[in-house]
Amino acid sequence: MYQKAIEIYDEIARQSLNNNLLKYGVRGHLLNAGICQLCKGDVAITNALERYQELDPRFQEHANRNCSRYDMAAAMDEEDVAKFTDAVKEFDSMT
Repeated sequence: MYQKAIEIYDEIARQSLNNNLLKYGVRGHLLNAGICQLCKGDVAITNALERYQELDPRFQEHANRNCSRYDMAAAMDEEDVAKFTDAVKEFDSMT
C-alpha cells in the first residue's frame, strides 16, 4: 500500500506548510513519502524529489542530507545494489 502512504504523506506535508507549528515536520513527511517511493521500486522517485524541493525550499537547503537520497534514487534507476547500499549507509550515518 505504498501508493496510499505516499498520498497521505504528501497531503500531510502540503497541509503542514501553512501552519507555523507543523511546517518544521514537512521535511520528515516528504522523506517518508520518498522512502515509500523507493520501496515501491518506481522510477518516479526522481520526479518526486524535484516536486518535494518545489514544495518545501528547506528540502533543498539541506542538500548534504538530500544528496544520499538522490544517490539512492540513481541507484534504483541503475539497478545497482552496491551503490544503493552505500547510499543507504551514508544516509543512515547522517541521521
